[in-house]
Amino acid sequence: MNKVSDIITASVRHESEISALVDGVDVRKRQPQKAVQGEDPTARDVLGMSIRKWGPTWRSQVMYAMLVDMVEHPDSFEGMVSLSFVLTQTVTDTATQPQAANTAPS
Repeated sequence: MNKVSDIITASVRHESEISALVDGVDVRKRQPQKAVQGEDPTARDVLGMSIRKWGPTWRSQVMYAMLVDMVEHPDSFEGMVSLSFVLTQTVTDTATQPQAANTAPS
């Protein structure tokens, strides 16, 4: 298989999970005072673990999920945009944080 088919395969495999995360982010954004059942979809660790699970092509997979959602539900595009913003912010924050020094006790 080549890289393009690997990305498409991963996109199709993770599309429902990405869409579910987007729906959770959208609900949390619209009703921030509502109690969260299960994991908070806007929590940094939840987003980070999802990105890690999706692998290095997560950006392409999110784009694929956005396109699928836009075609299937033209009125729900706002949720995808908010997830895109949250994911971008999470990655930016993670990249700019200083790494802890690996120091062994003497």
